Amino acid sequence: MELEASGLQIGYGEHVIVNQMDVSIARDKITTIIGPNGSGKSTLLKALTRLIRYQKGNVLLDGCDIQTMKPKALAKKLGVLPQIHTAPSDFLVKELVGYGRMPHQKLMAGKSKEEVIRWAMEVTGTWKFRDKSIYEISGGETQRVWIATVLAQKPEIMFLDEPTTYLDISHQLETMNLVKKLNRETGIGVVMVLHPPGRSLRIWRRRWKSAIM
Repeated sequence: MELEASGLQIGYGEHVIVNQMDVSIARDKITTIIGPNGSGKSTLLKALTRLIRYQKGNVLLDGCDIQTMKPKALAKKLGVLPQIHTAPSDFLVKELVGYGRMPHQKLMAGKSKEEVIRWAMEVTGTWKFRDKSIYEISGGETQRVWIATVLAQKPEIMFLDEPTTYLDISHQLETMNLVKKLNRETGIGVVMVLHPPGRSLRIWRRRWKSAIM
């Protein structure tokens, strides 16, 4: 599977943020979009996943215009983890991860749904937190739970908007190692929005295909 954008222009009114950009993203690769605040990284991610409309150009998923795809069909292909995310305080971790199955609700239920949820949690190392509130675990553990929620969606490409923000260096490295492991073991493509590399990101940068904003 491939996601391709051509001649992409994104903005708000007359203010153009991304102008005439071409992007090609393969299913089995890790792609990073790197740039300082205000450079349009998150705006580009939102346009590529149809969270916002672009002004000009095209975004094609396996040759199909994403603007014409039904929401559930698109959600089965592309999973998105925004930078800011919240959950009700009474939600258990397993319940939260279960919401990742929403695009497949009519197709998979009961045992099949439970198997996917457990798989997503085991591969991210979060199964042991299944009966805890999301607010009872650490920042790094919480980020792994949110990634498990996207993974339970069984997308072909995951989009992660600044997944290491607010984490200390050890949890940044833990998150990056998890992303690399998921890509290697599942073949799911990953697109990440990141700030210019700090110490933890420089360790891995050479291994990633990067688009610099």
